[in-house]
Amino acid sequence: MKTFKAAVISSVVLIGCTSIPDELQIGNHAQLISFTNVSDESVGETVRWGGVITELSRQNGVVKGTVTQYPLVESGQPTFSLGSGGSFIANFEDVNSLQSGTILTLVGKVEEVSNPHPGLRVTQVVTVKADDFYVWDSFSRTDSKIADGDDPAFIERDAWGWSLQSQNRDERERLERKQQK
Repeated sequence: MKTFKAAVISSVVLIGCTSIPDELQIGNHAQLISFTNVSDESVGETVRWGGVITELSRQNGVVKGTVTQYPLVESGQPTFSLGSGGSFIANFEDVNSLQSGTILTLVGKVEEVSNPHPGLRVTQVVTVKADDFYVWDSFSRTDSKIADGDDPAFIERDAWGWSLQSQNRDERERLERKQQK
């Protein structure tokens, strides 16, 4: 009996750690397009992307948000660990609760992929119609699995999670080490 209880508790803990919020669930057969693989052929495809809203505008019942994209951990929460892949535009219908600085993950469909400078892939602008979204309190600590890759040099892990490392701080630390010698 004790073994059974331990197994049930372990299962609940594991499921709770990696479960995706209901708002971000998609059908079993839906194929998600990653942010890095979006192309002109992706229009109409389903995405689950997340990041930080950097700009908002409202017009005719539609909220248009510019979102700086960050990779998602297994739970669907954005993480700083791999840095931003760029930004995209998200269209939300009749949403008044969003504001700049909101950290969210959305599920929706690619509406448009445009390229104002056809010779450069990095200038691609993707617009997504958000079907649903989930607002997070903060960025994920990267204790969950994410895509392979190294952490950017300007982000470091400390006792409280991930923090930005400034050039001034680097210079100050170098000077302190030099003075100690």
